[in-house]
Amino acid sequence: MPDKRLRSIVNLIILVAAISVAVARAAVAREPKAPGENGQLRVGAFAMDVTPTHYPVIVNGMFEERTADRDVDPLFARAFVFDDGSTRIAIAVVDSCMLPRELLDAAKTEASKHTGIPVDHMLISATHTHSAPASMGCLGSRPDPDYPAFLVPRIARVIQKANDKLQPAQVGFAKLHAPNYTYCRRYIRRSDRVFKDPFGD
Repeated sequence: MPDKRLRSIVNLIILVAAISVAVARAAVAREPKAPGENGQLRVGAFAMDVTPTHYPVIVNGMFEERTADRDVDPLFARAFVFDDGSTRIAIAVVDSCMLPRELLDAAKTEASKHTGIPVDHMLISATHTHSAPASMGCLGSRPDPDYPAFLVPRIARVIQKANDKLQPAQVGFAKLHAPNYTYCRRYIRRSDRVFKDPFGD
C-alpha cells in the first residue's frame, strides 16, 4: 500500500511538472518580441512611380535611337528591405533597360544616408524593358540628358520608404502554371534559314 501511494505521489509530481513546463512554453510563445530581436524577420516594401514628367525622352533598347513624347503605362521603382535583427539589406528593381554604375552608386549613397543601410548591403537591378527612358547609352542610343538625374533620388526614396515600412513577416512561396506568359522568343529554324546579323557580323 505505501508503495502504491508513493508511486501515485511521484506520478502526480511528474504530471504537475510537465504541465508547468507546457504552460511556461506557451507563455513565452505568446510574449511579444521587440521588432528585429531573436531572429524575427521584418520586411518592408514600397513602389514608386518613376515615369518621366517631361517629354520627349530618349528611349533605348532598339538598334537605333528613338524618342517618346508620351507614356502609355507608368514606370516603377520597387524595393524590399529585409532585417533579421542583425543584418539589414535592400533590394530594388527599376523599370529601365540598363542602369550605369555611377547612377547606382549615387542612389545607394543617398539611400544609405537616410536608412543607415550600408551601400554594400544594397542590390539594384533593371527590368530590361525596352520602353523606358535611356538611363545610359546603349544599343545605339545616348542617355537622355535629364532622366538620370530625375531617377537617382527616386531610387533612393523608394529604398527609404521600404525601410520605413519594416514589419514582422514570414517567408512563403507559391507556384502557378501560366504558359501564356512564359515562352521563348527565339523561334526554332532550319540551319539554312539563319537570318543575317543586324550588326553585320
